[in-house]
Amino acid sequence: MAQTKDHPFRYPAGTAGILALAAMILRLSVIFWRRLHDPLFHQPINDAAIYDQWARALMGGQGFGLEGAPFFLPPLYPYLTALLYRLDGGSIWAVTIVQALFGVGTVLGIHRLGVRLHGNRAGLGAGVLALLFAPILWYEGWQLPTALNLFLLVAVLNLLIECLDPDILKRSRSHPVFLGLGLALGLAVINRPQNLLLAGLVLVWLWWRGKSTGSVPYKSLGLILAALVVVISPVTVRNLKVSGEPVPLSANGGVNFYVGNYQGADGRFSFPPGFPTYIGQMQKASRQMARTETGQTLNWGQTSAHWFRKGLSDLAGDPGRTIRLGLRKAHLLLAWREMENNFVVSWVREKSGPGRWLIPSLGFLWLLALPAVIDAIRRRGERDIALLIPTATVILVCLLFWVSTRNRLPLLIPLAVFAGVSLSTPRLWKSVLNLVLVALLAVVVFWPTADREGAAFLCDVGRVHARQGQLEQARWNFREALLIEPDFPMALNGMALTYMDEGKPEQAIAMLREIIRIHPDFDLARKNLQAILNYQDKKK
Repeated sequence: MAQTKDHPFRYPAGTAGILALAAMILRLSVIFWRRLHDPLFHQPINDAAIYDQWARALMGGQGFGLEGAPFFLPPLYPYLTALLYRLDGGSIWAVTIVQALFGVGTVLGIHRLGVRLHGNRAGLGAGVLALLFAPILWYEGWQLPTALNLFLLVAVLNLLIECLDPDILKRSRSHPVFLGLGLALGLAVINRPQNLLLAGLVLVWLWWRGKSTGSVPYKSLGLILAALVVVISPVTVRNLKVSGEPVPLSANGGVNFYVGNYQGADGRFSFPPGFPTYIGQMQKASRQMARTETGQTLNWGQTSAHWFRKGLSDLAGDPGRTIRLGLRKAHLLLAWREMENNFVVSWVREKSGPGRWLIPSLGFLWLLALPAVIDAIRRRGERDIALLIPTATVILVCLLFWVSTRNRLPLLIPLAVFAGVSLSTPRLWKSVLNLVLVALLAVVVFWPTADREGAAFLCDVGRVHARQGQLEQARWNFREALLIEPDFPMALNGMALTYMDEGKPEQAIAMLREIIRIHPDFDLARKNLQAILNYQDKKK
C-alpha cells in the first residue's frame, strides 16, 4: 500500500531481500559465464577501452587526454574505476563486482519507488521487471558509466519522493534528505552531463510546487542547489586550472549535438564525414576541424559553440529532413530493437549466458507501462509528475542528440514502475482507449528500424581473437562483419592481417592490394601493405 496519513510507509524488507538475493545470483552467473565464453571480459574495446585506459593512467599518477584541455568525457566513472583498480591491483574483478552491486541497488531502488508510490503489488511488479531486464546486465559487464548512472538516478528519484513528503519540513532531520538529493544529482551530473537537464527540471518543479501551495521552500531548494554546486565545482575548477577556461563539466556538448543532427544523421550515433572513427581522437580532431572551417584560433568553449551552431544550421537548412529525423528518433526510442554502436545485440545476448532468456528490450516495458502512463498524465499528481520528469528528460536528451540502448536505458526506472502499476491495476486494461493506444504503440514498437549495424564491433572482436592467437575465430568474426556490410574495409584489412600472422604473406599482400583497389582512400591498408613489403625486403 502506498503511503497515506493512515498508513505510513513500510518497506517490505522480506520481499526486498529475496529480490536482492535473486539479482546477485543472476549477476554472478552472468559474470562467470562471460568469464568462460566472452573474449571481451578481460579485453575492453571502444568506449570501454577509453575508460579503462583513463582509469589505468590515473592509477599510475598520469594524466589522460590532450595536455592543457578540459575533460572531454565526464570524469566520475574513470576516477571511481581507478580507485577500484588500485584496491585490486589493476584487476577487472573489483570493477565487475561493484557494478553488479550497482545493478542490485538499482533493482531494489526501483522496487522501493514502486512500493513508495503505488503500493506493494506495484512495487513487486516493478522490481521483478527490473530484475529480469537483460540490457542492464550487458552494461554491468563493461567499463562504462551506465550501471553507475542507473544507480545514481534511482537514488535521486527515491530522495525526491522523500522530499515530497508533506511532513518533511516538520522533521528535525529533514536537511540531510535535501542535501542528499543535491549530492546525488551532482554525482549523476559529473557521471553523465545529460543529467544536468534532470537537475534543472527537478529544481524548477520543486519551486513551482511550493509556489502553487503558497510556500516556496527556499531553504530546502538552497540546500539542494548548494550540494549540487559543491559536487560539480571541483570539475569546473580543474578545467579552469588546466585549460584556462571555466568549462563546467566536459567540452563535448557541441560535438555530440552535431553528431546527432548533421546532414547525414540517422537518429543513432554515427561519425560525420571527416571525423575520426575512434572516439579517443575526436577531441583533438573536432577542434582542428573547427579552426579550419572558421579560419580562427578557437578555445574549447568556442569549439563547442561552433559545432552547436553547425548542427542547428543543418537542422534549419532542411525542415523536412529535420522532421523526418525527429520522427526517426522517436521511433528508435520506442522500438523493440536495442541498438548500440559498441556491440551487436545477438552476440552480446549469447555471451550473457542466463541473460539471453530475460526481457530483451525496452519496447516490452513501453507496452506494459502505457496504460499507467496515460493514467498518470490524466491525474498529474505529485507522485505521477515525479516519474514523468525523468521520462521526459531521457526523451528530450535522445531527441536532442541520438538514440542508443545506453542513452534510452534510464527509461527503465520510470517505465518499470509504470509497468508495475499497470500489472497491478486491472481497471487500466478495461479501458477501450487504453487498449487501442497499446495496439497502436505495438505497431510502432515492432515496426522494423531498417538498420544493419555491428560490422565495426565484429571487427573489434576479431582483432581481440587475433591478439589471442585464435586466427580461425578472428576470420569468422571478419566474415560475419562482411555479411553485414560487404566490402567493409576494416574487415578485409583484419582478414589480411590474420594471413600475415599465420605466415602467409603472399595471401595478405594480395588481399591488401585488392582492398586498395576497392577503397583507394583507405590509408590503413596502404600502411599495412608497405609494412609487410618492408619486412619481406629485410628478410632478403
